[in-house]
Amino acid sequence: MFRKLILVGCLCCCTLAIAQLGPSRAQIPTTFENLQVLPSEISSNELMDTMRGFAVGLGVTCTQCHVGEDGQPMSTFDFASDEKQSKAAARIMLRMTSDINGQHLPELPSFADTAPQATCGTCHRGQLRPKTIHQELDVAHTAGGVDQAIEKYKALRGEWYGAGAYDFRERPLILFASQFMQQGDMASTVKVLLLGAELFPDAVDSRLMLAMSFMRMGNTSEARKYAEQALAIDPDHARVQALLKQLE
Repeated sequence: MFRKLILVGCLCCCTLAIAQLGPSRAQIPTTFENLQVLPSEISSNELMDTMRGFAVGLGVTCTQCHVGEDGQPMSTFDFASDEKQSKAAARIMLRMTSDINGQHLPELPSFADTAPQATCGTCHRGQLRPKTIHQELDVAHTAGGVDQAIEKYKALRGEWYGAGAYDFRERPLILFASQFMQQGDMASTVKVLLLGAELFPDAVDSRLMLAMSFMRMGNTSEARKYAEQALAIDPDHARVQALLKQLE
């Protein structure tokens, strides 16, 4: 079980910076001390491959868990030390991943023969403390309102777009706007949806919700404008057709 975990292990701060792994292989010992989760017979190559997976999955370096300084020779690191709490957390997460992959996923009927494997990237997606885009926006909104949430979204999109860390499709913005609509905060609803319409020029949903929002606010001209934009994108969209009839 644990050899399988070596290849797919999820988490940890037991990481070696990828930049260090190539030129530093000569410094890697052939035996290892204080291994409590990974197999004691693990080879240097297997350990380095595992560390690469951790580094990529969490976006960290060896100093996240190990005592040493980034950029210094690996021979100066005290890899056996348990001084850092993050190393203890790493072991907990490794055991958790082993349980998920070895016990829980195979119990799912649809995965009986081809159970997927949880890895660092399954949850972390390159971040040490992963959050969904909705969680990030909720935190920003609580701190500074919808304008700060929108600025946070733009900043995250600028930094992480294409990396897989967050879902930057239209749907999360629709869901974020929907919570304001449910609360009757139409001004915030419209601000979020306008961002969606800007970022997704060929998407119907943001425009349909904008039309519905403006209709609810009594602004029929803006409602008709966005409904017509939505219909131009999808002429057969039944909900958009129905809304335009209401606006006649």
